Amino acid sequence: MQELNAETLQARAEAACPWADAPERVLQIGEGNFLRAFADDFIDRMNERAGFNGRVLMLQPRGDRGALRLRRQNCLYHVWLRGRLKGQPCSEIRLIRSVSRCLAGTAEDYPAFLAAAADPELRFVISNTTEAGIRCDLPCEPDDRPPQTFPAKLARFLYERWKQLSPDGATAPGLIMLPCELNDQNGELLKTCVWTYARQWQLEPAFYTWLEAENHFYATLVDRIVTGYSASLEQELAETRGLTDRLLVSAEPFAMWVIQAPPSLEQELPLQASGLPVIYTDDLKPYKTRKVRVLNGTHTVMAPTAYLAGLDLVRDCLHDPLLDRFIHHALYQEILPTLDQTLIPDGGRAFARSVLERFDNPYIDHSLLAISLNTVSKWRTRVLPALNDYLERQGQLPVCLTFSLAALAAFYNCQGQPGSARGTALGQRGTQTYEIQDSPEVLDFFAAHSQDPAGNLISLLLGRQDWWGEDLNRLPGLTRQVTADLELIRTAGMRAAVASLEDQSRS
Repeated sequence: MQELNAETLQARAEAACPWADAPERVLQIGEGNFLRAFADDFIDRMNERAGFNGRVLMLQPRGDRGALRLRRQNCLYHVWLRGRLKGQPCSEIRLIRSVSRCLAGTAEDYPAFLAAAADPELRFVISNTTEAGIRCDLPCEPDDRPPQTFPAKLARFLYERWKQLSPDGATAPGLIMLPCELNDQNGELLKTCVWTYARQWQLEPAFYTWLEAENHFYATLVDRIVTGYSASLEQELAETRGLTDRLLVSAEPFAMWVIQAPPSLEQELPLQASGLPVIYTDDLKPYKTRKVRVLNGTHTVMAPTAYLAGLDLVRDCLHDPLLDRFIHHALYQEILPTLDQTLIPDGGRAFARSVLERFDNPYIDHSLLAISLNTVSKWRTRVLPALNDYLERQGQLPVCLTFSLAALAAFYNCQGQPGSARGTALGQRGTQTYEIQDSPEVLDFFAAHSQDPAGNLISLLLGRQDWWGEDLNRLPGLTRQVTADLELIRTAGMRAAVASLEDQSRS
């Protein structure tokens, strides 16, 4: 069986591609599964349907493993969309041919990254570096090779573009930033971080004028469940297409991209003209709150709980009566009541039903462990706001959302056992070990304290203002309840602890 790459594709009927030599119009920070099955899928369809005539230059933010895998296949790969769309079964395999190359986040590839800044055809920057990626609290210098953080890399890239394309006072063409990270107002946050580094570096005043006048940072909201590669799916693809594809990424057919930008952006980026599910709005907040709390928040609440209850996949949760009741209560009784009922149609119930339908997609093996990546930062952005709003409106703690914090603490019981790489550690589920993925700082904390008495661990955990943005010990009753929940998980097990919540929710 041949492996997918430019050479093996050349002899096939589908080799011809009208945009094979199109200019690089998009810089993409992030080479992971989500952007490859979302933004790159959209760009490929724009090329086919609306003559966008642009390709993507990828940058792996750190390291080179992903970049090397992409280069081996000449940045060719398939997206397989499977599930139900508007109530109808859907299965579509698409060969993505709009990625030109992928640079590694290494010193060796850094000159090529900076050289791309001088390309006048480049217009857009799309990123997904997780919620922890848009930060400016780490020191970075303009001569770092490369700067450590994503905003510092972007600041240096923009500065290089201004220097190279502004000869004799000419105005360099600016860029349009479309961050896909789930941070609130991700566009404004990215802009603030870029400006923070630019000011720290004491650059020319004329650059600051250009940065403000010619560049745009638009907040966006993305929605598509992407599960990535599976060997069984690759085998199915090989039988269908006659090629192996180690970069195959699977996803649901549902997608939504909300962009807080003027509709005139469509003139340069013909998303709607390509029939793609894109909304331009002047207020992202209602869409953001609904999606992050209902979809992502439910994911974050369920993942540690369900995994320690013995489940492995998202859809398993909806076929396990105990976990199904837990999820429905968290979603309908605790999360939906925190939405602004004046801005969200029917209180979000229709969207919630669609989310549960998407969770139950029989074609997507969505691993609970995959969802658990960086759970600490995800819990802050996806669950904590709903918990705070519920407490303020109802005058009491939400049972399931509160419990999810105890489940998080139990899941991170790593005891200092290192995982396969930096930023990983090993946890224990019965006789089975599993890999926990988070920042070294988070893993070091749990390695030091996960064996503490529950009260001490929870008090220290809730007191991490640098993680939560506030001292959670100050929320009435939270420390006591999370401690009690963790003690029950430790003594009776996760399933018994979840079952006990039904008595709490009825009381």
